[in-house]
Amino acid sequence: MAKTTQIGSLKGDGPIHGAPTGIFEDLYHYLVTSSWPALIGLIAAAFTFANLLFATGYYFDQGIENAHSGSFADMFFFSVQTMATIGYGKMEPVTLFSNILVSIEALTGLLALALMTGLVFSKFSRPTARVRFTRYVAIGPRDGVNSLMIRAANQRANRIVEANIHVVLARQEVTVEGDSIRRLYDLEVTRSRSAMFALSWTAVHRIEEGSPLFGATPESLAKDEVELVVALKSGGRSIPTEKALDCVYGYAVGIDLTRRDLQIASRDIKRPWEVGKAFDHSAPCGPLKPASEIGHPAKGRITLKVNGKMRQDGDLNQMIWNVPEIISKLSEMVELAPGDIIMTGTPSGVAATIAGDKIECEVEGVGKLDVTIGPPLK
Repeated sequence: MAKTTQIGSLKGDGPIHGAPTGIFEDLYHYLVTSSWPALIGLIAAAFTFANLLFATGYYFDQGIENAHSGSFADMFFFSVQTMATIGYGKMEPVTLFSNILVSIEALTGLLALALMTGLVFSKFSRPTARVRFTRYVAIGPRDGVNSLMIRAANQRANRIVEANIHVVLARQEVTVEGDSIRRLYDLEVTRSRSAMFALSWTAVHRIEEGSPLFGATPESLAKDEVELVVALKSGGRSIPTEKALDCVYGYAVGIDLTRRDLQIASRDIKRPWEVGKAFDHSAPCGPLKPASEIGHPAKGRITLKVNGKMRQDGDLNQMIWNVPEIISKLSEMVELAPGDIIMTGTPSGVAATIAGDKIECEVEGVGKLDVTIGPPLK
């Protein structure tokens, strides 16, 4: 029987993140796109703060007739009546300062009312199509051809006329110059337009020759990371940083592979991610070089090439935590033992690999490691 495989998560209602901005850098957009409870809460907070501010001015002037002497509450509620243009007629300003303050507050109230009216109207009239996407993108047979399928449903009791769907694959890649960039690939779907989207719609991309996904499998959609590997000859708990290198037997070149499909699936159901790291052949390692021969490398070029193209290029001195610090910190959490292998860290440029990719890794002064990504295990 043909099998359909879940390969990742797709959340239709998730936020879209661009350059991080503060609330006040684009306040209108923030207010229009915020939830109704958040918007009402912000309006109430701004209304209260403004009245407290004006009430403070009235309180220090004591120029409001019929207000209780020294009563800040009377000043506050007089401010509310003035800003809302209610005017019960019980309290009124009698000094020049209070009359000026009332005039400013009345203008503020009129402007605020106009702004809030426009804001609420914009939020009510903002067009939104309530479309729910499936949690997982799936790959499976469709009409005899392996295809990527994305299912969507119209959440409203209406019909979306002339609906269009455009599927794009984002992939992190490294240019021939060694720059890590994100490339976008258009995935052609068998039907990109629906004259009437009333219930559900499955967008199907056939994975044939010419498709960016051709030749890929869930097992091969793994991220490759070249790392410095540290092998221990002794261990212990709470090892001081200054004595950590005494525990090191030697070093090697290693590759830390990640099954993103398993990692994302585990994350979505709130389970541990270890399965995305602990699969067969997930951490190939080159020959160990004793520290007595090569010393303890603290700097040196670390590179990874895929099919001859540079993907990662960094230096050991760029590591956030050096080897002694890593050993010391790890020993605070678990007891280290002779023979333990520690994968340290990786430069930028992590990206996906597929079956047949040839990976060449090198750490200056430590060694090289060449591997080829094989087909999925049966």
